[in-house]
Amino acid sequence: MPTQQNVRSHSAKVKLQSVDIIYHDGKHNAFTGIVRWKGQYWVCFRNAAAHRALDGKILVMSSPDLKDWGTPSVAIDTPEDNRDPKMFVLNNRLYVTSMTIKRSFEMPETCEGKILTHDFFSLVSHTEDGIRWSEPQRVWEPFKGIWWAVTHGNRAYGSGYVLKPVDGRGNVSPGSPQCRMNSAEFIVSDDGLEWKTLSVISQERQPTECALAFLPDERAVAFVRHEEKDAHFPEIKIASPPYTKWETIYDFPFWTNGACLGLADNTLVAASRAFLEPCFITPEIARLADPDAVRGLLVMTIDVDKQQVEPQLVISCPPHPKEDWPDVSYAGIIDLGEGQFAMSFYDGLKMGCTDIKLARLVLCDNM
Repeated sequence: MPTQQNVRSHSAKVKLQSVDIIYHDGKHNAFTGIVRWKGQYWVCFRNAAAHRALDGKILVMSSPDLKDWGTPSVAIDTPEDNRDPKMFVLNNRLYVTSMTIKRSFEMPETCEGKILTHDFFSLVSHTEDGIRWSEPQRVWEPFKGIWWAVTHGNRAYGSGYVLKPVDGRGNVSPGSPQCRMNSAEFIVSDDGLEWKTLSVISQERQPTECALAFLPDERAVAFVRHEEKDAHFPEIKIASPPYTKWETIYDFPFWTNGACLGLADNTLVAASRAFLEPCFITPEIARLADPDAVRGLLVMTIDVDKQQVEPQLVISCPPHPKEDWPDVSYAGIIDLGEGQFAMSFYDGLKMGCTDIKLARLVLCDNM
């Protein structure tokens, strides 16, 4: 039976030390991941004209110190929309994934109207030097996208979900504006390219994006997003080896998405998008945010044994123009030791420019 002696209590408070822009080119840069590999820190993200644009490609850049960042390299760029990248290290290679969607819009000039989905699949590319990337390879199964990937032991694990364009009878119908999202799955790979489903994390309330983390006692934790109308609050689930049975330990009492999980000094840290309108949040979160902000990045700590989630701080979005809307979240967390950790994320406007940012944070007991 797993024990908890190595898991630090979530009562450790979190203090924000700094936030810096690490990439800006005037485009919509979003959906980040961060890892350490070969003495460097590596950040991946999607680069596109807008949040809903069809021209997304996956960029990767590195830094020796989290301060000076090199020019990004293009890891994945196909005619489809490549998005939601994640990175993992396996067999001394750096891998990057993409959830890739072939789709169109009713009003293609403005990317407005109903989204027509034609195909949905996963791509993986890898590098041995951080400069030259392999040709993207289609992996896993049709109409399933890898959304999270992490190395644990000598294997890569991930989460992904089903997205199928269907007709009114539920049959697969490429080009349909209607999609079915009925399964979030826990997947595994020994080489980063051949993936198989190990278990189902959730099949309730249209599960989609699912962040993962492994605790020191080998338990796996999932932060699951749901899309069911009027039942879309996320949840925290856990599973013990062999990770075939998932149990819900916490249901969020508010709406949040863009999930992230990571360990910092054996404290389980979560981050997600904060919707700061009074109808969406609790008074506790409202007190953490700037009073005029409508969006922000919410940072939380999780105690899985006490089944508690404690909001710690909100990195509030700056004021926005009336014709657009703040766009933030999709973070990546990396432990820096001695209670310190870094978090990549994006911040900007839904239809306009968003920047890749890096926050430095520290855990402080009884701060």
